[in-house]
Amino acid sequence: MSFYEILTSYIDLIGCASKELASASGLSVAQISKYKNGKRIPREGSEQLTALSRGLYQLAKKKGIDVTEDEILARLTNATRKNNDSIEIFSENFRSLITELRINMSDLSSFMNYDPSFISKIKNGDRNPSNLNEFSSDVGRFVSKRFNSPDDRVQLVSLLGGNAEQYRDEEYIKKAVSDYLLNEQKPTSEIVESFLTSLNKTVVFSDEQNSSKHIPSIPKTLNKTKLYSGISGMKAAEADFFRQTILSSSKKSVFIHSDMGMNEVDGSQKSKLQSAVKMLIAKGIRLTLIHNINRPVDEMLMGLEVWLPLYMTGMVSSFYFDEPLSSDFPQILCTSGVAAMQGECIASNQDASSFVMTTNRNYLEYFFKKRDYMLSRAIPLIKFYGKDNEKEYDAFVKTDSDNAVIYEISKEEFPNISFTVNRDKWISINRTVSDPLHFVVFNKKLIDSIEVFLKG
Repeated sequence: MSFYEILTSYIDLIGCASKELASASGLSVAQISKYKNGKRIPREGSEQLTALSRGLYQLAKKKGIDVTEDEILARLTNATRKNNDSIEIFSENFRSLITELRINMSDLSSFMNYDPSFISKIKNGDRNPSNLNEFSSDVGRFVSKRFNSPDDRVQLVSLLGGNAEQYRDEEYIKKAVSDYLLNEQKPTSEIVESFLTSLNKTVVFSDEQNSSKHIPSIPKTLNKTKLYSGISGMKAAEADFFRQTILSSSKKSVFIHSDMGMNEVDGSQKSKLQSAVKMLIAKGIRLTLIHNINRPVDEMLMGLEVWLPLYMTGMVSSFYFDEPLSSDFPQILCTSGVAAMQGECIASNQDASSFVMTTNRNYLEYFFKKRDYMLSRAIPLIKFYGKDNEKEYDAFVKTDSDNAVIYEISKEEFPNISFTVNRDKWISINRTVSDPLHFVVFNKKLIDSIEVFLKG
């Protein structure tokens, strides 16, 4: 029960008016009224909370009601503590919502008829809304009215989960935002800790693993252009693309981008993808990836975990888009020197999808141009430095050290990992044993998540 509900239950049990309780406790009638209406809550351990408990006990004693002062104080204190926990959850989620959706504070203040400075204080945790439920609902109403474009829906999916189709409904948006603000989210620290555990255990491929002597050299003949459909079709198209690329004599780099959801990618599919990429790297083929960061942090890190061993070869470059290309029709594009695979699906129904895998030179030229255009819009996401380019990493850090405060952080639970931080610009995750490496992250969303973990 909330604080005001417990207080009201005692007032009803005793049968006293606000004026009587004010007189017995030494508090003002206005204070009692605000406590009863849920507009104000005394701090845990405060004089007001003690006075309120004492006043209730004295009135109960006069009327022969069997309760103790300690019992009343304990129940009210517990409710206060729970309320403070709720406020902490709300404050963190409100800051996250404002940051992730890039909400204009003046627009929000105007919409909700609040003074901008008050909204700012709520965001900074200096003030609390008098009614969390009502405030959260109003924020949800603001988001539902202002965030209704396809790109906006992608942002909402990234932060709140679900799919783009659901965010066409204003009532759904309003409820989703309100629920997000009021409920504890999966701790970012747990997500980052899982990622770092994988990083600590992952080993760089050995020379034997990198050898291409076991890769067949006899090309497999495929149709020049082949069409596929559905999730099973996507898996088949991917397999044909990698088979054609691996068995060819081409050493040109491979490009991969997909902003399709990860729900349909099972463990077996991830394993096959890793195996195919390992074979490409064994042939000396570099990879260029554009990761989809318009998804919750746990999904982002889950995707990166799949690529960790491959990053460590130094053969992978990664990028991301600041703004998504499409929200209603997520797509995939893979190109190599001899083949291309492209497909798309409907955001609300991933099984409604179509794909093409081709080796036709005319088609390939188009897909190469599309790849180049996508890369021209992409932003670096992660850069890996290993033992072979340690000096390059040192030069990278030194270049920034003249213009920024760069500092080192360690976490006791990860004795072999340290963090080099250039606030708001990049964070380097440094592994000091078992093939030393530096994993430099440039994306702000990931930087914020790692910093939350480091502060925990």
